[in-house]
Amino acid sequence: MRGKTFALAALVASLVLVMSACSNDEGTKETTSPQPSVSAVAQVPTDELVRPGRLVACMDMPYPPLQFFDEQGDPTGIDVELLTAVAGKLGLEPVFQNSVYDTIIAALKTGKCDVIWADQLITPEREAELTMIPYWKSAEVFIVLKGNPEGISSPTDLCGRSAGGQSGALEIDALQGFSDDCTSAGNQPIDIQQFPKSPDAMQALQAGHVDVYVASLVTGSYLVQQSEGQFEISYNFGLTGSNLVGISVMPEHTGLSDALNTALQSTVDDGTYASIMAKYNFDTGSIFG
Repeated sequence: MRGKTFALAALVASLVLVMSACSNDEGTKETTSPQPSVSAVAQVPTDELVRPGRLVACMDMPYPPLQFFDEQGDPTGIDVELLTAVAGKLGLEPVFQNSVYDTIIAALKTGKCDVIWADQLITPEREAELTMIPYWKSAEVFIVLKGNPEGISSPTDLCGRSAGGQSGALEIDALQGFSDDCTSAGNQPIDIQQFPKSPDAMQALQAGHVDVYVASLVTGSYLVQQSEGQFEISYNFGLTGSNLVGISVMPEHTGLSDALNTALQSTVDDGTYASIMAKYNFDTGSIFG
């Protein structure tokens, strides 16, 4: 997808169409990628895998450029390529299980996948129930119509306006905090609208149903670039002190988490990690010096 530009409407429509075409009746999609022929850098205990020989990851597609379907309906994106590389380092076949973000932790806990690989910000609340392996850093942004006609350049500008975010994402919590600040100051609250998928929120912004869409920096930047001048970023902020994003594993699966750490470091050492980040113009997201 690098270097190819689409109008936002076509981008959103194609993502939604492919997602619908590839989903089963439960709203999930499972696909695999060829396993690279390499020697394993670490071994994963078989009893810590949902399926022997496979690394099953719960993802939330479409969420470009991290994880989405290409025009042929195949998974692609930063996370897909990193997962494929890491699985190959472990001698495992990568499997992509498309899940709803709002229930993705429950999917991991009920054994539908081995890991969550879905732009999860590391927080104390999540670390209390999951082992989270940091692999890049992010920030959050306000996406508005080009020219910022509503003048939304700070959280206080949202008072009395509508803002969209993805269901289950921490951006919704941030918006609620901003709204509480509005009412505490005697202003109108924010009309917070939640959407199941990122393209839904972008469509709402394009149609004028919301005044701003709050998303991660990498996703916001990508969608703005692909929109052919329809949108821009008007504000940048952090949700945590570190803004680290992690891969989630069940705490009792220590063999799996140790192996993932080893394999991830191996992709850093051989240049694969940097190459993938550069391919998607996200070099600033790297946490590896």
